[in-house]
Amino acid sequence: MMHVAAASADDLPIPSTPPPPAVLEYDFVETLPFRFSGQTGEYFRIWIVNLALTLLTLGIYSAWAKVRTQRYFYAHTSVAGAPFEYLARPVPILIGRLIAAALFAAYLATANLAPAYEPFALLALLVAIPWIVVRSLAFRAHNSAWRSLRFGFAGSTGRAYVEYLLWYVPVLFTFGLLWPYVAWRQKRFMVSNHRYGGQPFAFQARVTEFYVIWLLAIAGVVGLIVSIIVLMGVIGAASGALSSQGGDDAEARIWLVMVPAMVLIYGGYFAIFVYIQTATTNLVLNATDLASNRLLSRLRFRHMLWLYLSNTVAILATVGLAIPWARIRMARYRASRTQLVPHGDLDAFVAESARTQRAIGQEIGDFFDVDLGF
Repeated sequence: MMHVAAASADDLPIPSTPPPPAVLEYDFVETLPFRFSGQTGEYFRIWIVNLALTLLTLGIYSAWAKVRTQRYFYAHTSVAGAPFEYLARPVPILIGRLIAAALFAAYLATANLAPAYEPFALLALLVAIPWIVVRSLAFRAHNSAWRSLRFGFAGSTGRAYVEYLLWYVPVLFTFGLLWPYVAWRQKRFMVSNHRYGGQPFAFQARVTEFYVIWLLAIAGVVGLIVSIIVLMGVIGAASGALSSQGGDDAEARIWLVMVPAMVLIYGGYFAIFVYIQTATTNLVLNATDLASNRLLSRLRFRHMLWLYLSNTVAILATVGLAIPWARIRMARYRASRTQLVPHGDLDAFVAESARTQRAIGQEIGDFFDVDLGF
């Protein structure tokens, strides 16, 4: 049964994205494409075993499942002929999840046993979010490598409290008008504090570019609301005309109005969400610079919308068995639309980064080497 479900999912259509050549030309600059070589059948076997053992161990095995999954996707993603590596061990991930579960259990216990203190417990969870963000980013970066050189994250917890907590106050007082600015600050914090082999990343996006994305999204919401009003008016007039000709099925007329309206509402908001995700991903990756080595992302909204929609339908239709297929095709598409634009000799840059990394050493201690993100 599982084999049939996985195989049939592969027959569903996918946007035509032929594999890129070994070297592409973009604005007369040589680019190196990312490649993803994972296969649905291979990952399905990993996924189904992970799921079974996680259920049998009441979630304990989920840490080992995450390591197996991440290692598979990293090892099958490559650029310039070199695959990425995921170096994390399961135990620190398990510790992090136990800490997160304990915090959530404490909140639930407070909410049920002492409701008067629930706001304070919720506030404590919110206050912990910046620390969790920093620890999760540091863990993932420290345990990711390319060409045997680790990435790193040097962001401070104090700065994270400014970006992920304090800046939400003016967002509330400006009724959300500052949100694109805060989103820009958060992305800048994430990107500019990452390192590769000791070399710092730079974030070159402008605030106005974030505002353009969100203004277009707001325009889409306004257009959606107008479309819903017009649709309900047309359907209401049509149902009224039908009832005047005979029959008075009020419930049928309600459904005649509500069903198309709900489809339009959920479909419209789904499309807007996909647009924001796609545009923001392109913006952030295209604005990422590492010693003049840049990334180039050219995800297309219509392709991403089709992938999200068809993946969701396939997963629902197969009661979740198409999840591996959905993840593989999404990873393949993202890799096919991403390139590395090297500056000069890439081998010389990697060698210099290796010397820098040896000079500064590894700053993360074992005690804090836990993954608090899921």
